[in-house]
Amino acid sequence: SVTIGLYLFSMGMGAFFIGGKLSFPWKKLWKTEIALTLIGAFSLPGFFLIDHFIASRLVFILWAHGMIILIGFLTGFELPLILEIVKGRKGAWRSRVIAADYAGAFGGTLVFAFFFYPTAGLVASGLWIAFLNGLAGCLVLQQGRERSWSAYFVQGAVLAVIVLGLLLSGRGENFLINHFYLG
Repeated sequence: SVTIGLYLFSMGMGAFFIGGKLSFPWKKLWKTEIALTLIGAFSLPGFFLIDHFIASRLVFILWAHGMIILIGFLTGFELPLILEIVKGRKGAWRSRVIAADYAGAFGGTLVFAFFFYPTAGLVASGLWIAFLNGLAGCLVLQQGRERSWSAYFVQGAVLAVIVLGLLLSGRGENFLINHFYLG
């Protein structure tokens, strides 16, 4: 309940913070997706490394809750930016966007819990989710009006790092767990 409450509070703070800064929504949404992709990909290995090298319960708890706050805060940017993008369209676009956001969160939770985690393991699951988020960033970049070659390069580099992590994740997860967490 603390995790859910902290995450929802952080989403609200993110939405509040981004509220007055909605110019260039495609660009900001893409940057948010890139940040969420990288943070999501490396937060879990960070848990193992912090637990091993620092071995302080307080630091571990601060890292865990800090990641919840950071990811929630950035996730809070998404909905206002998407609503800004669809602003001016006729029909019930706002309602549909909000409904799709909630349904996507629920679907993602189920897919993670019942597919990714049981079949791929913890670290690989985090990387797969980060990869899917990176693909969402590709769609945002493609649909946006503020495209540049440097943005395509950054997007490709981020996805390449995630794919490399996925290729190494089987051995990497065992290494992290056995040497840094259990060892």
